Amino acid sequence: MELQNLLPRLDASGLAELIMEGRWRVYHGPIARFPEFLRPDGGALSNIEKLKDWPDFHFAFRDATGRYHQRKPGDGSVSTYYDKGYLIASHAIEGLSDSASGWLDEWAQLLGISNTHLRLNSWAVRGASGIDWHFDCEDVIHFQIKGDKLFKLMRTPKTVAADRQTKTFERILLAQENFGDASEEIVSEGTITIIPRGVWHWSESKSDESFAVSLCIDPPSRAEILSKALFKRLRLVEQNRMPLFGPNSSQSSAMQSLLDESGPLLRAMNGKSVMSEECRSKITSEVIGSSYFYISTRANASLNPIRMLVDGRAIAIQADEEKREVLQTICMLGHGFFARELDKLVPYTDAALISEVLSSLIRVGFLDFINIGSELGMPGGSSD
Repeated sequence: MELQNLLPRLDASGLAELIMEGRWRVYHGPIARFPEFLRPDGGALSNIEKLKDWPDFHFAFRDATGRYHQRKPGDGSVSTYYDKGYLIASHAIEGLSDSASGWLDEWAQLLGISNTHLRLNSWAVRGASGIDWHFDCEDVIHFQIKGDKLFKLMRTPKTVAADRQTKTFERILLAQENFGDASEEIVSEGTITIIPRGVWHWSESKSDESFAVSLCIDPPSRAEILSKALFKRLRLVEQNRMPLFGPNSSQSSAMQSLLDESGPLLRAMNGKSVMSEECRSKITSEVIGSSYFYISTRANASLNPIRMLVDGRAIAIQADEEKREVLQTICMLGHGFFARELDKLVPYTDAALISEVLSSLIRVGFLDFINIGSELGMPGGSSD
């Protein structure tokens, strides 16, 4: 992807710097630079008609007193609420377009993150409606496709680098803010707006119809990545999966034992191994050979017939008999296994095919893994 065709005078490092520093920016320009699936009106994601049967959305409106409401649809359709003049926000619409999904893969590579942390949402409204003051706990790149919209934006110290916990007390922070000094920007067809997490923003349509698509970037925080990496390693030891019971002295003793165990484990971990687990777009044969795999917290599976799910949705399994045997064996070992164990259970299967299957299941979020290497106390690791 040529980022500078989309955002003149901004390269990948400049974009990352804007996001990390929490600085919003508006780029006006021709819509011809947008990818084809975002071009009006023939693009796969370019107007509300393309989303009329999309199930994952919510609607918003202001009542007669000016009070803002945001709700889930219940049994209603996108078209029903849109025709009433409500604002429609549809989620994860990249599922409608192979080109859009491929575009997210390019963004993942550009930003050095997993594509599981990227999605496309849409914003559609008829008439002068919009969204009240709020901030997001994700970074947003907003593509205006049709109509004009007024943005108000303001950066405040309290919400810089906002995470999910910060978002939970958004209303408290909202009551304390004075938005009189907010900047105002009119965005029109072809405008791209970068809104980092924690930047307060408000928007209202200024056209009969307004339609936009946002690239939402939501990787975990540094603290979340490290705590997840440590948790994955600690839970492999049976006693660490047990809850705390008994008198305070007993619980304190058990926790001290866990802390003593965690110290050497943390010292044995390194940034490269932790990040190889997080950046799932870079699964090499070396990573596969040294890793311990298991079904992820997002996934589930059943056998006879084989069914594999991620986030409650079944993965389409289109495979020959040999590949299906590999998939079934993976599900049977889903509580934890090394790639070399698969080699023994499906001995006539090419190692490259096994690596391909493991990589694909990691990318879709079905498998999680620990890059063990020489870390202490892990199955197959060194205890020297």
